[in-house]
Amino acid sequence: MSKHIDLKYKTIESLNTMIKELNENLSNLNENISEEKSQKSLLIEENKDINRRIAQNIEKIKSLTKKEKESNVSITEKDAALAKSADKLKTYMKEFEETKINIEKLGKTNWLNLEVSKKEVMSLK
Repeated sequence: MSKHIDLKYKTIESLNTMIKELNENLSNLNENISEEKSQKSLLIEENKDINRRIAQNIEKIKSLTKKEKESNVSITEKDAALAKSADKLKTYMKEFEETKINIEKLGKTNWLNLEVSKKEVMSLK
């Protein structure tokens, strides 16, 4: 019977060793899980920060796109106003040239009339 008790004792010792090893493995696994949770938590916070920056950049892009469209409309309007002003300037220059020509013609006519009048006055003397 003593052999039987020794065998049971050895079996118990063996089982206790296995339980101790399993407990150490469980402890190590719990530590690993805890570390992974911590890393995941850090990754989640980093991801939230990245998403926030992406959202801010999207808003900046929307704002810049809106400003660009407004600027393009403004440039188009200014181009149209400039073209209209250029047309008016051409019209005014044409009218000025016509007026200048008419004045020159009138001046020549008046000068000729003055010359004729002088000749008439001279012939009357």
